[in-house]
Amino acid sequence: LKQSSGPTKIKRYHIPAMKSDDENVLSTVELKSTYPAAEHGEEGLEPLNPQEERDNIHYSPGNEDFDLKESQSIWNGNNIAVGLLMDNIALSPLATSYVSISVAILSSVEEEVGCTDLPPNIECDARIWGVKPSSLVTLSSGIMGLAVCIFMPLAGAIVDYSKERRKIGYWTGICLVVFNAAQIDIIRGWRIPLLFSMVGPPVYFLHSLISLAYYPSLSSGPKLVAKFISSFEIAKFVMNTLFLSCLIFIARVFHADDITSAFIGQLLAVTVSLPFMHFSWRDYLPDSPQLNQKPSGEWYLIAGLNKIRQTCNEIKRVNEPMKWFFIAIAFANPSQTSFVLILPTFTKVFLNMSTGESALVLLIFNLSTALGARCGSLLCCKKDPIFGSKMFLIFAFFTSFLCVLITEGPYGKSIFFSYLIICGICVGGYFTCESTLMTVLTPRDQEAEIMGIYIFVIRMLLWFPSLIFTGLNENGVGLNKAIAVIQCNALLAAFLLSKMGAYDEVMAASITHKSQRNTCRINLEISTASDSELL
Repeated sequence: LKQSSGPTKIKRYHIPAMKSDDENVLSTVELKSTYPAAEHGEEGLEPLNPQEERDNIHYSPGNEDFDLKESQSIWNGNNIAVGLLMDNIALSPLATSYVSISVAILSSVEEEVGCTDLPPNIECDARIWGVKPSSLVTLSSGIMGLAVCIFMPLAGAIVDYSKERRKIGYWTGICLVVFNAAQIDIIRGWRIPLLFSMVGPPVYFLHSLISLAYYPSLSSGPKLVAKFISSFEIAKFVMNTLFLSCLIFIARVFHADDITSAFIGQLLAVTVSLPFMHFSWRDYLPDSPQLNQKPSGEWYLIAGLNKIRQTCNEIKRVNEPMKWFFIAIAFANPSQTSFVLILPTFTKVFLNMSTGESALVLLIFNLSTALGARCGSLLCCKKDPIFGSKMFLIFAFFTSFLCVLITEGPYGKSIFFSYLIICGICVGGYFTCESTLMTVLTPRDQEAEIMGIYIFVIRMLLWFPSLIFTGLNENGVGLNKAIAVIQCNALLAAFLLSKMGAYDEVMAASITHKSQRNTCRINLEISTASDSELL
């Protein structure tokens, strides 16, 4: 209903309530409110247009009809889905260009410390800022990842107190484009690009938080969510493939070295990402209402910290499967993400690949990851997201030993591509299952806060694989063995996911959690409306 001047009418909320352990019922709460008298039709009621109806479906708790309406054509009029798709496409070149800029920084540092003239099988022992050149990029990303993720839950809680979610998403996206544009300066030196590669993660994480907060708007059904998320992942990795193909082609035509290739990559990434980023947030992703009311007289910082404490206690008390999910992904996500982070260093140092070969590695990896995203969607639909997550993690653990066996010897570089395909399938499939499960578990009145906690959890130990990789590298352990050691976290995560219980039990606990939150919110609105009438 469109709110304007008019007579007092009844606003009805349909919220799910648990009548017993195995019986769901719909309860109706009526709340007096002021709504307009329509010029036509029932007095006091005015029909919504399709987009407003969709927004109302999302922000009216407990309404599940949206899944039925959108199941035949998931993209039909769903502006949020289109906007998130464009945002993922915009982020892809910005993230993928990290590979070329990392290789260029490594080459520049090695040239500065005098490691460029060494034989292929001799490792550089020179130091820059106290570490080996091959450890510089991974160490800096690990430190920033730890420092930034701590503030994500607080940022999410504050965003839920605000109506400016879309504006924050837009400007953080534009800042990411600007940071990549600044890295074009790699032509003149490596220090400024390294600086922006370190300050980029805070803005990237905040932008990711805002984007993820829109995911529960897609649907409340896990099958439809899985289809959307797999589409996002596939589009992202296809965009990565096209970007890398263009980069390889241009580098080969102009016979570009590492630094020139990085310059071309950053220029291409900025050119492609800017229009997608601009139009996705300006034309498709909608403004969000204020999901929570900040307590009067409290600072946003204090209110956000109190909200996080209340939410953590609530999850521990009411939704134990979500607690185990957060514990599991704290180990699972870094085990998969770390492979992408250390891949540039591994291909450059251990396999002695050029920038063109490193780009080819990313090309094959992205294609296989897109295939993995499709496999993850199928597992979510045929089985469930928990089963899919465990299968991909276990497979990633056992195949990591393949990397140790096949990358040593004269044909290691060529055979490495077979492991790369397997690893890409595991990464793409796992991320699809994880994102699907996180989306369906998130209550819709605390989207940004829960997603902030989610980003904190998955980044909390991201420094750990990078630190292990750096430590093993500093002590002369083969980098292929370091990859196998890192994947031990995947096996631990698969065990922790089993602690969540059966999927039906997880969804029942989630429904109970959301129902209690909906009831509390409706009671608060009733109390507020009653106080207003008394005044």
